[in-house]
Amino acid sequence: MNFGERLRFLRNELDYSLRKMADELDISFSALGKYERNEHQPDFETLEKIADYFDVSIDWLLGRTQEGYDHAIRIIDNAVEKMDPNSEVELYIPPAILNEMILKNIDESHLSLIPVYGAANGMLNLSESNIIQYEFKHNQDMPEESFFYIISPDDSMKGSNIVKDSKVLCRSLDIVDKKNLEEGKIYLVSYQNSLYIRRVFVNNQDQITLQAENVQFPPILIHNMSDINIIGQVQSVEFNPNEQK
Repeated sequence: MNFGERLRFLRNELDYSLRKMADELDISFSALGKYERNEHQPDFETLEKIADYFDVSIDWLLGRTQEGYDHAIRIIDNAVEKMDPNSEVELYIPPAILNEMILKNIDESHLSLIPVYGAANGMLNLSESNIIQYEFKHNQDMPEESFFYIISPDDSMKGSNIVKDSKVLCRSLDIVDKKNLEEGKIYLVSYQNSLYIRRVFVNNQDQITLQAENVQFPPILIHNMSDINIIGQVQSVEFNPNEQK
């Protein structure tokens, strides 16, 4: 990329209009347009101002170094080496993280590689063979925790914005005592060889209820905690196909 393309790239990262970016940098609208079209180069003082604003080097702005790209490629190569070479699992890099690799030289230790488990034959399945993708994610909010994504197989939890094909982030758990359950939270529960995304409630008779948020999916009543395994707790819904339409 030349200088103009890199400057436009940085502006688009902030989702700024040309006029807003010009105001932020205290540069005339017409001058900034010429910079992005590569019709004119700024003087050194203006280059310094742009570099400082975006926290990048002048050398990077002017295309004199590929350091950021080389750094990103190293991180990606290291991630691919950890994946099964015989599988067809994809590696997804969110654009914001890729840009941080290139522009900020974000360190590999600040990222986690999160598996995404698909729904096999309409059922949740956490076997390694059912991993459909790995995704980079910041790990500052995940200290010493294990996280994974699941693809929802149905609309049973649509009341919580979890519909069929939603991508749901879960934190791994191993709860064996109902006293450790957070009442009404959404868990990933294993029961009778099936996995369910459900709100979990414990009533006065110590009966456990797995509650869907769709009337087409009746509640599941369980009498013994030993009959279920709490695999994980839902943290967030990071993709809802209905919101993409």
